[in-house]
Amino acid sequence: MPIFATAVASFRFVLTHRRDLARVGLLAVPAFLIVELAMDVFDSRRLSGFGVNLQAVKALTDLLLRAIIAAVLLVAWHRVVILKASERADASPLAFGLRELHYLFIWLLLSASFLAIFAITAALTVAVQFLAMLGAYLVLLLLGLKQTLVVGQRDQLMIVLWISVFFAVPVASYVTGRLSLVLPALAVDRRRPLRQAWRMSSGNGWRLVAASLVVLVPMEALAALCSIAAANARTTAAYYPLALAASVSLFLLIVLTGTILSLFSIRLDGAARDAEAYETGIAVAE
Repeated sequence: MPIFATAVASFRFVLTHRRDLARVGLLAVPAFLIVELAMDVFDSRRLSGFGVNLQAVKALTDLLLRAIIAAVLLVAWHRVVILKASERADASPLAFGLRELHYLFIWLLLSASFLAIFAITAALTVAVQFLAMLGAYLVLLLLGLKQTLVVGQRDQLMIVLWISVFFAVPVASYVTGRLSLVLPALAVDRRRPLRQAWRMSSGNGWRLVAASLVVLVPMEALAALCSIAAANARTTAAYYPLALAASVSLFLLIVLTGTILSLFSIRLDGAARDAEAYETGIAVAE
């Protein structure tokens, strides 16, 4: 799978399907904006008497509402990409039903898997580093160089943590990236178990991660900048246009996420069908 060609194809698809983009955006962008504005006026002081963490309640509510909107949007956009590619124009509009609930559940499960893999990998990396450091200290002690030992400094701990994150993020991204190919299939009501998604993406896991980074990192940076600018302008007249810009940038980030996942799914589906046909003798012999 070509990395940059797939990334460019994702942007090109979005640009050349502006009518579909406007159709889903007319509902999704206002929904994100309403959540943004609602969270600003969210007052959970009444819960303080029950010992509830107000910031946690607000953050969890915001995350859940945005996840629901994003799941509805992703299902609709997966269908646009996959059904348009198969020359079918019956992509459904935004809706919230069993399909979207199933998609949301699997998406949250994959997100939890990312966090779990990240935590396990980071913990193992920390353990390996401390064992290596302990071995180095023992060697220095045996060599009579104990005066060179520096134990318990904050800088050492930060270096260990950053090295752990450096290893844990790619590992978690690789595993969940390969498994995420179940999501486009769910959007078009096709059954694709996690095992099949893992097998389909064999040999293309890092390409999927790299292509996604090429597409999503600039969009995530744009969305973060718009969100920070809106947060810093809450008490000014510039807040509302900046909040709208943040909602639009988040919408485009989600659309491009759905696009690149769908394109990988289409191409790997085709490769899998060709391989299956060849193995069963359906393909024409050379």
